[in-house]
Amino acid sequence: MESKKLNILKEILGRPYKSRNEYLFHCPYCSHHKKKLSINIEKNVYKCWVCDTRGTNLQRLVRRYGNYKQKQAWSRFEAQIDYSLLETLFDVLKEEKQKVDLPDEVI
Repeated sequence: MESKKLNILKEILGRPYKSRNEYLFHCPYCSHHKKKLSINIEKNVYKCWVCDTRGTNLQRLVRRYGNYKQKQAWSRFEAQIDYSLLETLFDVLKEEKQKVDLPDEVI
């Protein structure tokens, strides 16, 4: 799914430069000549290092700069639920009791 989201972002913002787990694009907000818009698809966040535009939802970029077809494709990804996380959602956390040994002088 991450690669499909990346393909939509490539259509909208152009060819990226990959740096670790982030992709750097040309910023559509400030139109800087270098690729300064950092996008992390896994965390669903973006930030421009020049104009300081940032957000916690990549869908905003798609809604603002994408065409109708790209918006529809992106909305299909947002509607999907990752069921692998449900296993850990209702796990009961085991509470460990700690024993503290204090000196005899402490009352």
